[in-house]
Amino acid sequence: MSFASNHEAQIARESAALLAVSSSGLQTRIPTLLRTLTGDTWSAMACTVVAGAHRADRPWHEVRDDFALILNDLQCAQLPTGLPPVRSWCGGDSWPDVVERITADAGTHVRKAAQIVVREVLSLEEEVTASIVHGDFGPHNRVVE
Repeated sequence: MSFASNHEAQIARESAALLAVSSSGLQTRIPTLLRTLTGDTWSAMACTVVAGAHRADRPWHEVRDDFALILNDLQCAQLPTGLPPVRSWCGGDSWPDVVERITADAGTHVRKAAQIVVREVLSLEEEVTASIVHGDFGPHNRVVE
């Protein structure tokens, strides 16, 4: 659900991504989009529920193999058409400018560190094969049976 000023566009982008990923041949279970809903000041997507429980409190040594399997599944899946552009949720091609704007008042050390990270990320991306990436991948966004 989104209450952001661009709520309709945000939910349209997220639902398009879910539909695209649904056709990519993942072995990992993911929700199925049922429909999108929009009000005057909000938008939402209704999805099926993936059975399981959040277990964000489990130590890394207990979950690392599961995470590795999911990451491998994402990497090996067929790259679907219809995915939003890279980093579309945070500026897309303007991402370096967004980072610069966010860190403008953070002090010299923080700005320089952010500039280095942005350059390194962009440099590393030049040498990789495109694959599906979960932009918020962590224990809070994973369920286990």
